[in-house]
Amino acid sequence: MSTEIKVAQRMVSDFKTFSPSDKVDKAITDLTASGAKYCVVMTLEGEPLALATPEQLQVASDMDTSLHDILDKLPIAVVIEQGQTMDDVVTSLSSVLIGARDIPGVAVFHNGMVTGVVPRRAIAEHASFGIKTRGTGTIEGDPLSGPRRYVCPQGDHERSVTFYDRTNPPRCPTHHVILVRKV
Repeated sequence: MSTEIKVAQRMVSDFKTFSPSDKVDKAITDLTASGAKYCVVMTLEGEPLALATPEQLQVASDMDTSLHDILDKLPIAVVIEQGQTMDDVVTSLSSVLIGARDIPGVAVFHNGMVTGVVPRRAIAEHASFGIKTRGTGTIEGDPLSGPRRYVCPQGDHERSVTFYDRTNPPRCPTHHVILVRKV
């Protein structure tokens, strides 16, 4: 992977933040009017709950409901710090992004505030740069060279996987969460 590209160099600022009490139609109207591509739903304490596109908001709800009512249908907000490198992001989040294909990007935090969004595509492009230059693995689920171990992040389940099927990722039988690659 390329060296020392900071998250701040890849993040975009076309996002708007909303509280869970805001209505879906208000969020979509505000996003459309401002040309923003991402909606970050935040608690009153400043914790991000969800990160979605206007299209995902439209699919998840009728327009008269609040964002709180559809949070379970929206992609979770994955958060990174602005000072991280893209290599760190690819290493730490590729298994999360493979398992949750609906996540459109990751929220970038700096000094306790959302300062931008790194689109999923930018993360995948950065990961593919490493593949082109080093010839190792992929961020998306192609056949693996030999079995890899995947573990449950919440328990003690571990499994060997020879082919990562991104449409049906391995899950923990106890906790029903997507298994992550054991490093």
